[in-house]
Amino acid sequence: MPHWQNVIDYEEGDPRVVEALHCGYPRFVYPPAVRRLITALGARYAGPQQTVLPCPSLHTALRVQQHLLAAGIPPQALSIQDVGFEGVAAVVMPDTAAAAARTYWQHMGEIVSARLAQRVLGHLDGGRAWDPLPTSPATDPSHHLRRHIAALSQQDPDHIQLFSTGMGAVTACTRMLRRAAAGTNRAAAKAVVLGFPYVDTLKQLQHPHLGPGAHFLPGGDLDQLRALAAREPLLAIYVETPSNPLLRTVDMDALRAIADAAEVPVVVDDSIANYCNVDVLTPGLADVQVSSLTKSFSGRGNVMGGAMILNPRSAHFSVLQYHANCSPEPGLYRADAEALLHNSVNLEARTARTNASAERLADFLIDHPAVAAVHYPKFVTPEFYERIRRPTATGYGGLMSIDLRQPARAAAVHDALVLPKGPGFGTNFSLLCPYTLLAHYYELDFARTHGVEKSLLRMWVGLEDPDQLIDTWAHALTKAD
Repeated sequence: MPHWQNVIDYEEGDPRVVEALHCGYPRFVYPPAVRRLITALGARYAGPQQTVLPCPSLHTALRVQQHLLAAGIPPQALSIQDVGFEGVAAVVMPDTAAAAARTYWQHMGEIVSARLAQRVLGHLDGGRAWDPLPTSPATDPSHHLRRHIAALSQQDPDHIQLFSTGMGAVTACTRMLRRAAAGTNRAAAKAVVLGFPYVDTLKQLQHPHLGPGAHFLPGGDLDQLRALAAREPLLAIYVETPSNPLLRTVDMDALRAIADAAEVPVVVDDSIANYCNVDVLTPGLADVQVSSLTKSFSGRGNVMGGAMILNPRSAHFSVLQYHANCSPEPGLYRADAEALLHNSVNLEARTARTNASAERLADFLIDHPAVAAVHYPKFVTPEFYERIRRPTATGYGGLMSIDLRQPARAAAVHDALVLPKGPGFGTNFSLLCPYTLLAHYYELDFARTHGVEKSLLRMWVGLEDPDQLIDTWAHALTKAD
């Protein structure tokens, strides 16, 4: 979507834009292979005015069914069909339930990947031959991927679990915490979201199937958190380091002290920074770390994945490890694990280059007269970011957000920037988006109240020549007057 107006038209459902959008971020737009699988499963299982949602496991299908029942879909209108291949199941529903089913796919992240969809399509097509399932760790790409993540994060591969998306990792983490809290005074406790997070994290934690909801402390106020923890039991404290899109880092030492006093686990999402830039596990600052492997870990934008790491230094480790392993969750499809392993081989070199280029661009932008603010860890809560930055890290990551002195000119600047445009970050190429329009279009006042302006431009810096990126921005900013 190269133009600001394209984003508005997309959010408002303009057919001219929506129908032209053949691909998109797979949690928001079903990939072509998934759409073909929906058609194939629909032909097999659905009747008139019905559709299906493919799920990576029967357990996921049951959860989707519960989600649809809570949305008011009559139970007699729903059924589950076991496809009988790769664990995939299909939820059959009325056409009118498709939008509600899509929200589960988006917010929970328990998706059927394009590679898995293609494999199931091959099976439905007549069972063409495929590679056999791995029979030992030596032939299991997930085993090697866990070892690779363990080496980067300096953790034990046995403490790492893999999922189909980053949001899927957050979902699994919350279910693990709910199981661990059962039978305690935290059984009905709410989670806490500290700071202004990525939109789907908040929406997911407020989903009724994951418990009674979450307290939202958008300002990251630790005094407010301390008072809340003294007043009632809490399930866990979720925080992004740094946060999306304002790149703020909380005082993790102070947060750790509050959490320890209240005996509450801390869950850190490090997706923006990645394993090379920050470490919240070795210092014992986080009990659980969740990450999107879709972003810079992969870099190529051609595969989804997520990971959860349990910290053996945590006082909660034994209980969490037991509950992480005692309930089946849809994992990462092996072809996706293979792609992630291949893509991430050069993560450290890519991260060093992105760090250097992003810092140069941020330094240029913060001194530009048309720019009001650059949200970037070097400039925003730098003392707290330094606390979690790895000693070997060479910079501050590749993501930043920009506010202009004249917000009304944001559309003109956006349109003048000759860059790839769209949601997401972490790709090997730079990526720009009007973040607030994409993430909070129907709650712009809510976002603005918490410092996220409608005119915010979010910029991911890829592997291009930084001089070219600076020139591109310099030219576009001539439209800011």
